[in-house]
Amino acid sequence: MRAYSQDIRDRVIAAKNEGLGTSDVAGALRGSRRYVDQVWERYQQSGSRTVLQIGGYRAPRLEKHEALLRQWVGREPGLTLEQLCRRYLEEQGETVAASVIHRQLRRMGLRFKENAARQRADPQ
Repeated sequence: MRAYSQDIRDRVIAAKNEGLGTSDVAGALRGSRRYVDQVWERYQQSGSRTVLQIGGYRAPRLEKHEALLRQWVGREPGLTLEQLCRRYLEEQGETVAASVIHRQLRRMGLRFKENAARQRADPQ
């Protein structure tokens, strides 16, 4: 999704400053009333005329607990993801999905022991 151009935002603000109504501005610029209201409200609250960032980097949820996870896995390398989830809940008081822990362990470069029985593709 692309943001509207800066020119459109400036024109919305200029028209609203002249006293035009939301519907009039939206009609003149061939936009929606909601967009006009959003631009105007943001300008009124913060004075900002620029677009907000769309998307971007989001820090991993367990990044700050990397040392704790390393400690658990270092002491007991055979822990399953479900056991790590339960331990996290007990110690941190917050639930976390196994997929979240799995992604964090992969980011940390920790590998799981593979189960040979599940890896077989051919009959014996």
